[in-house]
Amino acid sequence: MGGKGWTVRLAICIPNYERLEELKKLLLQIAQQIQENGLFSEVEVCISDDHSLNAPDEMIGEMQKQYPQMNVVYHRNGTNRGMDYNFLKSVMISSGEYCWIIGNDDELEAEAIKTVMRYIVDNKADILVSPFNVYDKDGVFLNAVRPLYADENETLCYDTSDEVEYDALINRVQTGDALFCFLSNVVFKKRRWIEHGDIFEDKMDSIFIQMYMNLQTLKEGAVYCYIPEKIVKNHADPCVNKTYQREYDILVGLNGVVDYFFDGRQREKLKERIVDPRINGRMWGLPEGSPMKMAVETISSVKNGYYQKYFIRQEERESFFKGKNIILYGAGNLGRQALKELSGCQAKSISVYDSDPLKWGQEIEGCKVNELEKLEEEYRTKGSTVVVANNLSLVVIVDMLLEKGIQRIAIIN
Repeated sequence: MGGKGWTVRLAICIPNYERLEELKKLLLQIAQQIQENGLFSEVEVCISDDHSLNAPDEMIGEMQKQYPQMNVVYHRNGTNRGMDYNFLKSVMISSGEYCWIIGNDDELEAEAIKTVMRYIVDNKADILVSPFNVYDKDGVFLNAVRPLYADENETLCYDTSDEVEYDALINRVQTGDALFCFLSNVVFKKRRWIEHGDIFEDKMDSIFIQMYMNLQTLKEGAVYCYIPEKIVKNHADPCVNKTYQREYDILVGLNGVVDYFFDGRQREKLKERIVDPRINGRMWGLPEGSPMKMAVETISSVKNGYYQKYFIRQEERESFFKGKNIILYGAGNLGRQALKELSGCQAKSISVYDSDPLKWGQEIEGCKVNELEKLEEEYRTKGSTVVVANNLSLVVIVDMLLEKGIQRIAIIN
């Protein structure tokens, strides 16, 4: 099976491994949208299978029989080559002017292909990025991701050959998905990847080869367009994304990307926006002296520095908190979890504070939530230790505590 030999406007590239039913569902959506919009000659579908145990050959053959006009390019790796290789392979087997890599477990939004074609028809943008919605494996909506700070219907374009415009883009980055962390919300010119050659051969185990390729394009100067329309539905896979190894790979991989491409204020900002959200107690709870833990310790960011200084390991907590007066900062879910744990550590006393006035006077796990203004007085009169039960705003909270002269701080989340 292969392409029909023409150069097409858009190649939809699918790096496949297992998930046969999900792949079939995605291919049907693609085929239907191509057919509905009469785009058989302008869009091709390129599938690179990374030596799945259940090869998709038969299913793809049946799809071609059902949609004989659809231009399908299919390649199967002789051995399993890994994510990064397969991402690249799905692009390199295409003949598209633009490429759109879509994960095999993601889905298209209605009229997604038509939307993409509308934006690339003028041939001005080198890279398109879109917002997207996230769903669980059962299709239940989880959250909406807006990678850039932008109005809901705002289209933003930046010429990154201009340092001022590039800096303006970086200042708007809200999540790593603005800089290609997520595969499926990005459309790019294939020739720009070809121009990079094999300069990232040593990044083929980073799990973020697409970030290296597209950021290199921006570094060399490109037109980056952020569009308001959603083109893909992301399906989160907790079985994969919540393992220690996966969390570690994402954290270290993103940190490597930021360190490679950025310095100074831009690096600091992107560490805060992209890397820091991945730093948590799970990563700092890795075994002491293990290669993974040592790699986490080397990450340079304000949040990671606070974890290094204030994080209390699980096995040390009972002896650390025994007999101490504890102030717990944070009355959310992490606060509830922390209270349950601290109650078993034989602390002398525990009081709870939160910055949200709506929580003042309420009780969590039998403890009243106090007004924030009383925290400093209690800290000084009782010689308390402040336990921060918040991960998302941890840097802001610790900065605030330090400004008040509070030095006895602990992180356990």
